[in-house]
Amino acid sequence: MENDFVCNHIARSVHAPVRCCLAGDEIVIEKVYCECDYEDPLITDQELLKRLVKRGNAGYPVIHMETYPIYYTVIVKEKYAYITGPVCVEYGRLTEARKCIISQHRVSRNFRISYCAYEKLCEETLLLFHLITGKCLSYQELNEKNYMSPAFEEKMKRNVQHVLFGYRENEKIHNPYTREVREMESIKRGDEQQLIQSLNESFIGEYAVLSKNELQSAKNLAIVGLAISARAAIEGGIPFEEAFSMNDSYILSVDQSDHIGEIEAMVRDAKIKYVRMVHALCSSRQKNEIVEQCKNMIFRKLHSKIVIQELADELHVTPEYLSKLFHQIEGVTINAYIMRKKVQLAKNMLIYSDTSIGEIATYLGFCSQSHMGKIFKEIEQMTPAQYRKRYKK
Repeated sequence: MENDFVCNHIARSVHAPVRCCLAGDEIVIEKVYCECDYEDPLITDQELLKRLVKRGNAGYPVIHMETYPIYYTVIVKEKYAYITGPVCVEYGRLTEARKCIISQHRVSRNFRISYCAYEKLCEETLLLFHLITGKCLSYQELNEKNYMSPAFEEKMKRNVQHVLFGYRENEKIHNPYTREVREMESIKRGDEQQLIQSLNESFIGEYAVLSKNELQSAKNLAIVGLAISARAAIEGGIPFEEAFSMNDSYILSVDQSDHIGEIEAMVRDAKIKYVRMVHALCSSRQKNEIVEQCKNMIFRKLHSKIVIQELADELHVTPEYLSKLFHQIEGVTINAYIMRKKVQLAKNMLIYSDTSIGEIATYLGFCSQSHMGKIFKEIEQMTPAQYRKRYKK
């Protein structure tokens, strides 16, 4: 009974069938937890079913990638096998995954495959594994058991030696590490002049080659540079939610770019923005842990109505103490800070999206569109409609 409840929950959560199979001399699917109006590839292709059950005899949940991004998971306990999938772990490739399964497993053309994030698929599988076996595995341990084999480790050692040999053979050296340290230290201190000097330094080293494709290599390098810059900004005092969100937006822009020069410009722009944010922060106030936690909570809750009492409860302080401390450190009340942040987010949505002003007001937790308009005008000296007309991209 408990197994049925959990299997039904997982089927709803990952949007894919969970099957309980009797794994004897003949493999029989005894129960399917998910009503589907299309053929099951594990029924039309018995070889696939046998292959999955055979792989499942590993003592831990097996992650089976058929053809990226199509995944199954398998748990075998004694004479039973539990198979979840197929799912597509990339939303933008659902059509490609569907066509792949139709062609490979002889299912009818009305077959559908659903999207499920890879980590979510793994976490739900671990829940079922714990229920069936009583054993606990973490998401990280699951990946290690599935992918970190002795053969893989040996392959990585060979790759490292190959790269080192190639660098020595071509007398190639990396950029000096001290230059990177100077960049990160200047961001942490909010020292824009030092950052510009570091960015403009001449050096004899070269950037690492992180892909055989030059554009992809530039993207990979940019992602690394953006990540360590965001962490330097956090160490400089920027709330981590704000720094990571900004970092995510830059990385998405890098991923969508087709120009190496544009990628280089975006990374430089991000570093300068980070150093200016830290400088403004250091110039205006001292740092306080409770206030920093409060600001991170506000950032996460910007899309809803934020109540000071609830913030104080989560921080285990009184609302009066939190309000007084916040005003002392930030120079503004909590409500004023919240409104500024909501307006800042509204400005981005007005410029970069086609979402209506009413929908933006609802999304940001304002009680009405007119309420948002009033607050917006107080801060920006223009209405949201005027702002969109002037700055819309």
